Order: sequence, then C-alpha cells, then structure tokens
Amino acid sequence: MRKTERTSKKKRLICTRTKAGVLAHRVRQVCLYSAGAVLGQTALIGSALAAPQGGQVTGGAGEIHQHGNTTEIHQGSRSLAIDWQSFDISRTEVVEFLQPSSSAVVLNRILDQNPSQIMGKLTANGRVFLLNPNGILFGKNAQVNVGSLMAGTMDMSTNDFMNGRYNLATPEGKGGVVINRGLIQAAAGGSVTLVGDVVANEGVIVADYGQVNLAAGRKATLDFNGDGLLRFEVSGDVLENAEGYEDAVSNTGTIQADGGQVLLTASAASGVFTNVVNNSGVIHAGRIDNTGGVVRLVGTGGNTVHSGSIDVSGQDATSTGGTVHVLGDNVGMFDNASIDASGATGGGTVLVGGDYQGNNPDIQNAEITYVGVNTTINADATESGDGGRVIVWADGVNRYYGNISARAASQGGNGGFAEVSGKRLLDFRGGADLGADNGIGGTLLLDPLNITISTGADTDTTGFTAGVDNTEAFADDAGLDSVFDVTAVTGSFDGVGNGATIQLEATNDITVANDWDIAVSTGNTDVSLILNADNNININANLTASGTGTITLSADSDASGAGDLSVADTFTVATAGGALDITANDLNLNATGALNSGAGATSITDSDGGGIGLGDTPLPGGLNISAAELERITATGLSLSTAGTIQVDNITAANSNNITGTTTLNGGFISFSSASTFNALTALSVDRLIVTSNLTTDTGDLALDSDSNNASDGNDNLDFSPGVILTSAGSITLDATSGSILDSGALTLNADDGINLNDSVTIDGDLALDGDANNAVDTNDNIQFLAGITVSSSGGSLTLDATTGGITGVGALTLNASTGINLNDAMTTNGTTSLTSTTGDIALTDNAISAGTNSVSVTATAGNITVAATGTADISTTGTVTLTGGAIGATNTLDIAGATEIVVNDTGAGNISIAEITASTIATTTLTVANATSGNLDIAYFGGDVVNINNGHVFDVTTVDHAFNYTATAGDISQVGDLTMPGNSSFTASVGAIDLTNAGNDFIGTVSLNNSGANNVAITDSNAIQLAASSVGTGTLTVSAVGITQAGAITQAAGANAATFNGGAAVITLTNAGNDFTGPVSLNNSGLFNVGITDTNAINLGASGLGSGAFTVNAVGITQAGGITQSAGAGGATFNGGAAV
Repeated sequence: MRKTERTSKKKRLICTRTKAGVLAHRVRQVCLYSAGAVLGQTALIGSALAAPQGGQVTGGAGEIHQHGNTTEIHQGSRSLAIDWQSFDISRTEVVEFLQPSSSAVVLNRILDQNPSQIMGKLTANGRVFLLNPNGILFGKNAQVNVGSLMAGTMDMSTNDFMNGRYNLATPEGKGGVVINRGLIQAAAGGSVTLVGDVVANEGVIVADYGQVNLAAGRKATLDFNGDGLLRFEVSGDVLENAEGYEDAVSNTGTIQADGGQVLLTASAASGVFTNVVNNSGVIHAGRIDNTGGVVRLVGTGGNTVHSGSIDVSGQDATSTGGTVHVLGDNVGMFDNASIDASGATGGGTVLVGGDYQGNNPDIQNAEITYVGVNTTINADATESGDGGRVIVWADGVNRYYGNISARAASQGGNGGFAEVSGKRLLDFRGGADLGADNGIGGTLLLDPLNITISTGADTDTTGFTAGVDNTEAFADDAGLDSVFDVTAVTGSFDGVGNGATIQLEATNDITVANDWDIAVSTGNTDVSLILNADNNININANLTASGTGTITLSADSDASGAGDLSVADTFTVATAGGALDITANDLNLNATGALNSGAGATSITDSDGGGIGLGDTPLPGGLNISAAELERITATGLSLSTAGTIQVDNITAANSNNITGTTTLNGGFISFSSASTFNALTALSVDRLIVTSNLTTDTGDLALDSDSNNASDGNDNLDFSPGVILTSAGSITLDATSGSILDSGALTLNADDGINLNDSVTIDGDLALDGDANNAVDTNDNIQFLAGITVSSSGGSLTLDATTGGITGVGALTLNASTGINLNDAMTTNGTTSLTSTTGDIALTDNAISAGTNSVSVTATAGNITVAATGTADISTTGTVTLTGGAIGATNTLDIAGATEIVVNDTGAGNISIAEITASTIATTTLTVANATSGNLDIAYFGGDVVNINNGHVFDVTTVDHAFNYTATAGDISQVGDLTMPGNSSFTASVGAIDLTNAGNDFIGTVSLNNSGANNVAITDSNAIQLAASSVGTGTLTVSAVGITQAGAITQAAGANAATFNGGAAVITLTNAGNDFTGPVSLNNSGLFNVGITDTNAINLGASGLGSGAFTVNAVGITQAGGITQSAGAGGATFNGGAAV
C-alpha cells in the first residue's frame, strides 16, 4: 500500500492506493477530504494530530479531563452530548469514556472542517457516537474498545439525541468518508456501525453476539431497544462521487460477529459507484446456540460484489447454518469467493440476487447475477438434518459457473434446495450437490425463459468464457436461449447428488435437442427429472432415466390451454421402472414416438380441464391419445386424469396390451362410447359415468365409480345401455355413492374373482351376476353387496352365481325382480334380507341364506319358492323368516334354523316342503302358515312349540321333536307321508276334517284332536296312542292304534256320529270321568287285554268285538246300537249304569 497527498484550494486529500481485486482489478483510490486547506500547504498524515479539542457539554452531565496523552470524559448521566472543535487521537494518545453503565450513550458532534483521525486508543464501557460530516479515519494502529460504536459523517441534533431519537442525516453540501484500518471491538452483544457517503473497512471489526453495520447513505436511524439490540436503517441515495470512488461500502479486512449479524448496505443514485457494496475480505458471523449467524450485503444503485469469505456456519453441535443475503441491482461473486452456511443440525439459507423465483417482495431482485468459476456456496448439514436452501436469482441474466453444496448429513436427513435462475437467460455451467446418503435427495431448480437441452459445443450460446471475461460479467444477453449441457462428467448436472431432483422450468418452451440419460449425465443412478414449460415441451431426442429416477413432464404448466408435449418420430421418453408423469394440453407421439416406464407407472393429465379423448374419436379441445398412440405407451399402470370429460372409444386388447397394470381414468365425466378392452381398468368419474358398450379386462380388475368425490353435486349415476356385458378376469366393482346404478335393459356382469356392488341397482331387464365366471377357486369369488342396497329388475330376472365363493350382504339387502330370482349360491348377510319376485319363481340352493339376528323375507308373489333339484336350502337366522309363494320348497327340502318366528304364506295350490326347523336357543318358535287352500306341508324336524295353520294343509313325512300344535282355521288336515311325533301334539281343524291315518304314524307323546261340525276325525298310530283332551264335532271319530289310553277327556258335540276305537292286541282305556260320547261308541281289540270306557252322561255302545280281557263300561245309562262280542274265555263284562237304565 502506498500513501500519497494532494492539495487544492478547497480540499485536503488523504489517500491510499490498494488493489480492488474484483471486476477489471482496477486500482482503487480512497481519499479523505478536508475543506479549507490552503493551496500549496503540506498536510502530512499525523503531523497535525492532537487530542480532542474544544469539548463543550451541550446536553446531560459530564466532565472532560486531559492529562498528558490521556483525555478522560466522565459521564454523569445516561445520555451525554458534547460538541468538539476537533476530535483526533494520535498513535500515543488515549481517549477514555467513563460511563455510568453499558447502556449509557455519549454523542460526540465534531465541528472540525477536517476529517477526524483516530490513530491511538479509544475506550468506553457504554455506547459512543462519533459524528464528523467531513470524515473519520481509524488508522492501522487504532485500537477502539467500546460497548458500542456509531461513527459516521452524518449529524444529529442534541435535542433528538437527548430524547432518544437517533435520527441522523448528512448535512447539505457534506459527504465524508469513514475508513477503518485498525481494530474496532465492541463488547459482547454490542454493535459497531460505520455510516457515510463512502465506508471502507480495511482493518478488523469485532462485535460478537452483536451487530456490525457498514452503510453508505444520506440518512440513518438507530434504535437501541430494551433488549440492548440495535435496530438500524439507512436511506437516502448518495448522489455525488466527485473523486470517483469505486465502492460505496467495502470490506477488505475482517469483520467478526459470531452469534450476531453483519450488514453491508449502500444506497446510491444509479451510476455514482461501480460497486455500491464490495466484500473482498473476511466476514465471520458464526451461528451459536442457533442465535445470530446473519450476513447481508445489500445495495441499490449499482453492483453488489463479493470476492472474499462469508462464514455463517453453525459453531456448535446443535446449531444450523445461518443466513446470507447478497443483493443488489447486479450481483456478482468473483475470484475465490465463498459463502458457508453449513451447520451440524442443518444447512442455512443463502440468497444471491433474490429469493425463490424472484417473488419475495421483501427481497431485492438483481437484474444480472454472476457467480464465478472458483466460487463456492455451502449450506450442508454436517452431522444430522437436512441440507439448506440456496437461491441464485436474476430478473434478467444469470451467469452461473460456481459450485453449490446443500447436502444432507451422512447420519440422516434430506438434501437441500437450490434454485439458479435468470428469468430471461440462464447460463448454467456450474455445479450443485444436493445429495442425501440416508434420506431423500434435494432439488435443483433452473427456471429461465426458454430452455434447450444439448451437448458439447452447442451449449455455449453466449460466447462468454467463464472466469476469463469478468469484464463482461454484467453484460445483458437476455435475447438468447438458455442451453444446458448434459454431457456426461463435464456437463451442467454432473454430481447433483444421490437421490436429487433436477427441475427445469421455462416461461416459454423446453426443447430436448440431444439424447439425455439423466443417470449418465449426473453420475447418480437415482436422480429424477422435472420439466415444466408454460408453453411446449419438444422431445426431439431420447430422454432417459436409466437408473431408478422418475421423469415428470408438464407442458402448459400455467394451465393457459396453450402448451403441448410432443415426442418426435423414433424417439422415446423412458424410465427404467421409475414413474413417468405427463401433464399437457395435448400429447403428440409422432409416428413412432413412444413413452416407456417399464415396471413403473405412467400418468397423463390434461392441463386445462379440456378433457381427454382415448381411442378413435378425438375430443375437441382435449388431450387426445389415439389407439395407435396408446400402443406406443409401455407401463405398469397408466393413469389418465382431467377435470373435464374422458371419452373412451374402441380400445382393443392390442391397443392396451402394453399397459400391464391397471389403466386408471380420473375425470369429471367419463363415457365409454364403444366396446373396449384393457388389461385392468379403474374409471373414477366425479359426475356420472356412462357405458354404452361392452367392457372387458383381460388380466385384472374392472372398477367403475360414477361419484368419485362422494358428493351429491349433479347427476352421479352409473348408466349402462341395454345389453351391456362387463367381463373381468379379476373382480368387478360398481360404485355410485350419491347416485344409482341404472340400465334400461339387461345387464350382465361376469367376473372371475368376485363382484362388488356398492350402491343400489335399478334395471329394466335381466340382471345376471357371476362372481366366479371361470368356475375356479381364486382369491375372492363372491358377490358382495355393500351399504344396505337394493337391487331391482322391474322387467326381468335376477340371477346370482358365485360357484366357489358366496353371496354376502354387508348391510340390509333387498333383491327385487319381476320374472324370478335365482340364488344359485349361499348368501350371508348381517342386515334385514328381502327377496321378492312379482311373477316368477325364487330358486334357492344349498345353505341358501344366513342372516345372523336379522329377519329374512322370501316372496314369490305369483310364483314358487323352489330348492335346487340336488340341494337342501338352509335359511339361518334368529330373526323372523317370512316365506310367500304358490309352492314352497317343491320336491326338495328347505331348512330353517334359529328363527324366532316363521311365517309361511301359501299363495297357490303348491306344497310347502320344509325339511327342518330348529330353534335350539329359543323357548318358543311360532310357525304360521297362512292362506293355504291345498297342497302338502312337509316338516321333517321341528324344534319349537306352536304351529298355526290358517287354512288346511296336508302333512308329508314329518318328524317333530317337541310339542306340536297344529291349527287349521279353514280346511281339512290330512297327510301324505307318515308322521313321527316324539313330543305332544295337537291337531285342530276349526271347520274341517282331520285325517291322519297313515299306518306308519307314531305319536309318542299325547295327541289332541279337535274340530267342529259334521267333519270326521281319524287318526292311526303304529304303536300305542295316548289321547289328550279332545273336542270333536258331530262327524265320526276313529282312533286306531296298538293300545289306546287317554290323558284328558274326549267330548263329542251333541248328536254326533259313531266313535270307533280300534285298540289292536292291546288295552283300550278310556276312563276319564269327563268323557262325553254323544254317538254310538264301538270298541275293538284282541287278545287278553282289558277294555274300559267311561261317559259322564249316557253311553250308546255300537257294534264291538273284544278280546278275552275284562270289559268295563261306566256311564249314567247304558244302551247299545249294535252287537257286542267277546272272545271265548273272556274275563267278564261289567256295566255300571248309575241311576239310569
């Protein structure tokens, strides 16, 4: 460094010459001016220095003492204002401010027409203002040790100061310089602020846990808040630079504020300075205990330049990196400039030229940004946590040749985020590493106006040689396209980091002009790519992710409706199993252009809601994929999405065969206009889904949902045209949450792996559901009804098949059909179950219905309830079972288990055949058979107590374990097969006959026989019979058994016809005192067995043939109407007539 002196009539210049180190490396001259120097007068530095002179207290309380080389200022009040005629400190001199506390503040207004020169020591335990509008120089031997220091070329009124209003302004016509070449040190938590038209630090400034402010401007405001921290703002442009200073604010020395903040800021009129802010020195503001670590270089009116070192890294094991802002009209990082915002627990934030996409109104945007070849920006997580956030932005041109690192820590965490962008032009030939060894890689975002992907020499469109043409660093070449080099090893994206994502966004278009293999160009196999263009993406070469990364392409990313994705002839966009996601206004796979995500999924989204046309018929204004284009899409799963309409037309198996997984359609409205085939298909429509032709899935499931948002917001129906057939090699699932499933004709569903109907179905024709169409045992071959639905066919039949599966109902289930219901497999429900056919039969199969605790109703209004020819149909429930039909059970058997009540409504002349009725856990089960006029009632086993027959019926092969009470209120009771009654039984034919005379009958318990009118009663038992209390009409009464006894009285209506008791080779004992026989009584048996009869009134004995046992008659009068014979050797006959003949 060389010192010189110059004089003029008005100014004395104290100058130094030093190499600037940036831009053109011009020699920079920094001078201090003094007014009033006499022309020709020699003014050597240090020759006129003396202790501060002429001090006068103008506010507050204080005293000034000078002895020897020491000046002491004793401050007696919190605020002290002093006006000085001059304030200089030579190398051997000391100035001490003895203040009452660290928060005490002293204002030193220096009225000298010359700059103040501080060459010695200045100490204070509080806050010190040094204000000299003509300039202040801290020499290289200066030692300043204060609580806080504000040194500047502005002025402040004593009144404002004493009232705590620290408002400073540069006096009119003044504009001095503040330079530090010495050591300025503030106490921990204190601050150092240098303010002037020009401010330079060439020495050392320290303010740990506090603030350092270097500011160029015409006004400033300071505020020491209650927490002791300084709030500082500078404003007002510097308008003049008569001596041509290159920098308004510069640091070539060292600034340290660990745990604190550093601000270099300048505001100048445009063109006054080359660089309004220039740091070529060292700035260290390490972050401590996650406090501080903030450095801001902010300038307006010129360039903000950084060619030194800025360190805001975390200084301990718990701190993240800090924050750095390098902002200005133009911003540059030159030479070996470095910024370190790394931290043990996470990277910090670095903003160079602006914030994310230039959209932060609180952050100034640069027009041009330059980051040189050997520059580095680090925002790494060094021990744990995520990489940091780095933005290098320009509204115009960004020339980026440096290196960014925002890696995650090796112990875990995700890579950081870096955006490098010139809104109009980005010359990106640097590097960025956003990797994560044990987490998700970060994202590199580049977003200029237009982007071209190229290789080699084609990438240098600017003619700018990085690191050489620094004189042109801020040239504007915004008319050029941004071209990125994807050459392996030497290209733009080499070393982007494992697991990272490259995101390229263009305001206009993106063109891939040369082959690009992302894994090869980056050196990492798991890097993913995102291309977003507001207009078009043109793939004119092969675009490949040969590793595990994904590719996302979004044309028309602003959803303006203008932006297509085109893949040129012979080229392919391919991943090696990673996802391929595409958004566009339209997709053009020209000639042989193709998409291939291999084992990964491909998704295609309509960008503006214009709809998607898939197949032979384009959708006007939509994203259209022809059948031929679909053949050139290879993926394991394809998703097509739009807010508008999806129209599918004539997709053949050959067209869709390369989609080996499920094709998923997500649309506002979906229509299948002609037959189509997919490997597997899921169609999700927000409002309505129409199927007019057959749909087939060859290998997987078929799912249709007409209300995918589950909201009632229009027509949410799933509509089928008549005769549609859905065929699936997997399952079929139909949903219409707020709507219904409709068909004006027949509908057939054939699925190999089950059918799921999740909403009500209403059709006008036949509905056939086959959940096991291939008749093979698969994972799920059932038919399942969800949500308590109703399935109705108003003009046809309903057929349910689930060969190796079953039929299930999750809630209440109602099946209605006009011409019949065929339940060909077992049904299990957990809600009320109803089957109704208005004109046809209801056919049940084995294990027909199981309903838990819920009621079951089976109604064939004008038809029969039948059981499969080889089966036994079971209905199992602890609720009520209601059966209605012309014939129930037919020639096969129907089992009912556990019901609390069974109601059988016989609407025709058919038989009721119930194989088994059990109610093992219920005390009483009631069977009601109503409206029967004829036909058989076949109950093989009955586990309850009460049977009420509202009209007569004929029994057929019935076994009843418990007491059986059978009442026919109209009609006769008769039988076809034998009856076995282990328990007590009762038969009542209210106005009909009783004919239970099958020779194989066996009534083990008592039997009660009851009727009225002239209707006969006859019963036969193959063994002994015990008659319970019985009341019969005037018809004949005939009892035939191998032994006849009674447990209750037998009465006949007056004038009855004959009563005949045939006891076989066994006793006849009818001696109940309540007996009343009003017609002739015939008694017949054989063998040595007694016969006895009692009548509470007179008895008329009819013709009787008795064995050789005793014969006893007790009555109130005994007559006879026929002969009575006993076998030879009989035991005698006794007739007790009471008081009568």
